[in-house]
Formats: sequence, C-alpha cells, structure tokens
Amino acid sequence: MIRFMRSRKYVQNKKFEALKYAQQAALLAAEIMPQAKFRVFTGRFSAAERIYWIADFEGLVALKQVLQEIETDHRWEAFRQKAPAGLFIEGSGEESVLVLET
Repeated sequence: MIRFMRSRKYVQNKKFEALKYAQQAALLAAEIMPQAKFRVFTGRFSAAERIYWIADFEGLVALKQVLQEIETDHRWEAFRQKAPAGLFIEGSGEESVLVLET
C-alpha cells in the first residue's frame, strides 16, 4: 500500500475558505474517479496554515492512473479555473508518496 499526500499552505485568515475549496476538490476527484478517496486534513503546530489531501492506493500504478484521470478531466480544469484567488500561497505546494513497510 502507498499513501499519497498533497498539501498547500493557505493564506492567513483564509482557513475556512481554503478548507471549503479543499473539500470540494476531494468530492470532485471522487466523482471523476471513485477510487480517489481523498481525505482533507489541516496542519497543526509546525504544519499550521497547511491543508492536506491524503489518499491510500494499492500501488504506484493505481495512483498514477487516478491522478492522470483527474488532472485531464475537463471538470477538474473548470474547477481549478474557477478557484477563488488568494486562498493559497503560490509555490507552497508539496507532494509525497509514502510506502507502508511490512
């Protein structure tokens, strides 16, 4: 199993707007690809002012397929184009792929 994690830092005082957008993004991703069961988290302590989208997949092939389907879907592009300006700090995005070691 692998865990995919994408995060962005939101602008101070924009937490609730950024959280709403993040939750809508997760719902749309699941609509496009039902295997995309992203959960939305917010950071605490050293990760304050950061929103995380986290989902588990069977392997890298499944992750690649889901991300490719979502990111090439016209609904996703339209959603991104309509995103409220000023929610996230430019260049703050991070992605991680974690592997469960057994």
